[in-house]
Amino acid sequence: MVDRVILGRRGAQFGLWISKPGVDATLATDAELLFTTESGFDSMQVVQTGRVQVTNGAPATVIVPDLGYKPAVVIIPELTFLTNPSNTAIRFWSTYNSTTSINLNIYHNNLNYNGWCLYAVLRVRADG
Repeated sequence: MVDRVILGRRGAQFGLWISKPGVDATLATDAELLFTTESGFDSMQVVQTGRVQVTNGAPATVIVPDLGYKPAVVIIPELTFLTNPSNTAIRFWSTYNSTTSINLNIYHNNLNYNGWCLYAVLRVRADG
């Protein structure tokens, strides 16, 4: 069994490294890593986070750094479920105006939703 996770020192650097299955993280090349905190590594790094107001039918537009592609976005609505969850629904999604302008959308029904969402933009292509 190989060491797939290093948190601390690897060679002369300190950070976090996670290797692909079967690859020792101490010897892994960038192509063999799933994640690292090293500068210049492009997988699953959080580029931007924030909190925005998003309501039914009124998306919030966020401006993000230009990565040269449409980045993946994680949306987390701030809500609590009602005691009677029948007919309860929630959907949230992102649409892209460009590689730097993203609309965050939500649809909800029968939820105690305060109108705010947290979001994180990842250094991962959403467009393939």
